[in-house]
Amino acid sequence: MNLRSLNIRGVGDVVKTRWVRKLVSNYNIPFLSIQDTQLVDGNSIHVDAFWGSPDFDSVMENAKGSELVNVHGPRDSGVRRIIWSELAVLKNSRSDVWILMGDFNAVRFPEARLNSIFNPSCARAFNDFVVNAYLYEFPMKGQRFTFCKSRGQKFSKIDIFFMNQDFVDKWSNSSFTALPRHLLDHSPIILISNPLDYGPCPFRLFNSWMEKSDFEKVVVDECSSFRFVGDPVGS
Repeated sequence: MNLRSLNIRGVGDVVKTRWVRKLVSNYNIPFLSIQDTQLVDGNSIHVDAFWGSPDFDSVMENAKGSELVNVHGPRDSGVRRIIWSELAVLKNSRSDVWILMGDFNAVRFPEARLNSIFNPSCARAFNDFVVNAYLYEFPMKGQRFTFCKSRGQKFSKIDIFFMNQDFVDKWSNSSFTALPRHLLDHSPIILISNPLDYGPCPFRLFNSWMEKSDFEKVVVDECSSFRFVGDPVGS
């Protein structure tokens, strides 16, 4: 199970959509979590463009919904504290596997910022939420920070995956990776619960197959019957 979370401004942009679809394909992502505070009408977004296939389910919610596992933390620290409290109560009221992902707009420690102001009070409130909700965070790989601003002069780690003990018990070898930002000011983050994923299986063709009398017919028939929806090159 691989999960991906991304704060994307302009979710309907064609270039960004193609980039997201390529990441989904390259990392075999079955669950995609997207935050976009600039989105007004969710019906205007063609969600199938992220998958290249009509075989998927999707849910769109307003970013103010504090009960969602897909989190986009408000910039106002007071409102964030209210959301942390509500999320902790909600999480502790249900016994199940929990994963909270997204842009929390807060950091936990001073080293999670570079050339930007670290607020101890906000960090304390954020850490209290993590402790009170009994959440865990795997060490992040790939990048040191997940967000940059001021033309690449200020950096923060605000995009995070949190999970509860039930998740850790089931997938203790999971890894949390931040990918290069590329088109955005946020890095895509991926939670991989199967670290032994070596990517797509290579195609093998044995010379002995070509000696079969029906080899060419089998290949032609299979190619003719194959149906694919999306961009064949994943661009």
